Amino acid sequence: MAWAIDKPPQTWLHVSVLAGNNAPSQTLSITFSVDGTDLTSGTYYANVKITPARGTPATITVKLIVV
Repeated sequence: MAWAIDKPPQTWLHVSVLAGNNAPSQTLSITFSVDGTDLTSGTYYANVKITPARGTPATITVKLIVV
């Protein structure tokens, strides 16, 4: 199954893999990493959209709290 992840516009959020094509029984780990270097204290959100070749897209909300 082919799928794609929209690159988040937030510069602090990075996604390890933005697209793939996996067999139905195959699993894949996708890593989300953050860089809070230039962020001030506060709460930040990003919505990451995952779109399969067939079916309904899913949105994952990432929440980052900088103290």
